[in-house]
Amino acid sequence: MVEARISSELEGAGLLAAPGRPEPRQLSWGDLGGLKYLNAVIHESMRLMPPASGGTVRAVPRDTELAGYTVAKGAMLWIPFYAMQRSERVWGPDAAEFRPERWLSGGGGGTAGVAAGVGVGAAEEDDIVRAADAQAARGFLPFSEGPRSCVGQSLALLELRTALALLCGRFRFRLADDMGGVQGAVSEARQHITLKPGDRGLLMHAIPRMPP
Repeated sequence: MVEARISSELEGAGLLAAPGRPEPRQLSWGDLGGLKYLNAVIHESMRLMPPASGGTVRAVPRDTELAGYTVAKGAMLWIPFYAMQRSERVWGPDAAEFRPERWLSGGGGGTAGVAAGVGVGAAEEDDIVRAADAQAARGFLPFSEGPRSCVGQSLALLELRTALALLCGRFRFRLADDMGGVQGAVSEARQHITLKPGDRGLLMHAIPRMPP
């Protein structure tokens, strides 16, 4: 279970509220890179639900050979991030599954796994970074890529890691029954400027790990 493994990692770092430690220690900058599984969860979440899910459009500056096709100068190319990041051709037969282990050393995951020489022998945090870099050319583009990629992506990842570590260290979370399960929540998501929950938001139960 993903939440149980996150909890175990936070507990090992002293960042989980527990009997005898109702208030976790203060999160530090150095903790963020060491929360390897939490970081893998973030990457896998962004793979399945990329912020800029609608993708991006580019005008071809010159006649270009692309995957065996000739694309004429001036043609508009649409790069659909949501579809690419769920493609079995890129990510293997388990592409539709939420499996953070694919971002960890030895996690497998077909063509998406780290096992294909990416970061093998390095620390798992390096594995995650290298895996993400390697997948940028193969279909992992949650913030786009290149000179026009999201200027705020470093800040966004910092905020994600910090917020999730703090929240998961103090609460358990359960999707409200009204959402209709994970598939119901996914089906309600809408693309505006970025991918967002439906009109009623994402209804969750936040259960304190320790009573107030």
